[in-house]
Amino acid sequence: MEIKLADVLEYLKSAEGSEKSVVLKELGVSEDHNQVVTLTETVTKLEGEKKTLEDVNSKLSAQVKELQSKDHQRAKTEVIEKALSEGRILPKDKEVWEARFDENPQFTTKVLEGLPKAVDFDEHGNGGGGGEGTFDAEAFAVYRTMNPELSEEDARKEFVLYSKEVK
Repeated sequence: MEIKLADVLEYLKSAEGSEKSVVLKELGVSEDHNQVVTLTETVTKLEGEKKTLEDVNSKLSAQVKELQSKDHQRAKTEVIEKALSEGRILPKDKEVWEARFDENPQFTTKVLEGLPKAVDFDEHGNGGGGGEGTFDAEAFAVYRTMNPELSEEDARKEFVLYSKEVK
């Protein structure tokens, strides 16, 4: 039976340390064998540590993504709700602005901050109850569509009067 080097190497992979030493000594390997064994063990240990670090990195990356997503949602809610409460956008347009924010948060924030008020809550109230009146933005949008010949200001005035008559 002929023994091939590949067979010996395969055997050495699973052999105990003392068995490896005997086989290598019979093959005429020098004292450097102990260094090779030590280095092989060190490489194996380092490969295990690398795998552990990769797993930790993967978990931390997932946590960072989750935190970034939560921060994005918080910022989106804050910016959109502020624009709504200040009357810069109408409730019917909320979803459109949320989608725009998802595409480009910084630009959308700047645009919303620069928009003029679509609804003046000082004049029409904010729907919070009490005697200051309320302004139904969606109903106004319908009214505005039905009266395109009116200027924005005239349409608002007429809508407020119309709203009072209907109630």
